[in-house]
Amino acid sequence: MANVETLLDALPVHTIAQAKDFVRLHPEEDKYWSSELCFVNVPIKGSKRDTLHLIEEELAMRFLPSARIQRFRLALATKPYDVFFLCQVPSQNLDNAYNASNLKVCYPFGGKHGSH
Repeated sequence: MANVETLLDALPVHTIAQAKDFVRLHPEEDKYWSSELCFVNVPIKGSKRDTLHLIEEELAMRFLPSARIQRFRLALATKPYDVFFLCQVPSQNLDNAYNASNLKVCYPFGGKHGSH
């Protein structure tokens, strides 16, 4: 049919390390990377692991302890053979060695490094 496309499934969200493969983040940061977002892990009945959920920052700050709140950016990324995912890009605690090295591999060619 004309003008009919396949709807993409939801993309998984994980770090570069969790990809366990070669990864490339989309180079157009202004179009394919988010600003800093707020997330919380939520236990789901019948699931072995908590599920990461996007949450409005004001609600998170009002009802949750700060230790449960995660903040990071998302960038469109791909593994070999066009396996797409949303990659977590650190945006907080950048003086932490793990976050600093993770951020460095997100900007392998310099990039805007930390701009929103």
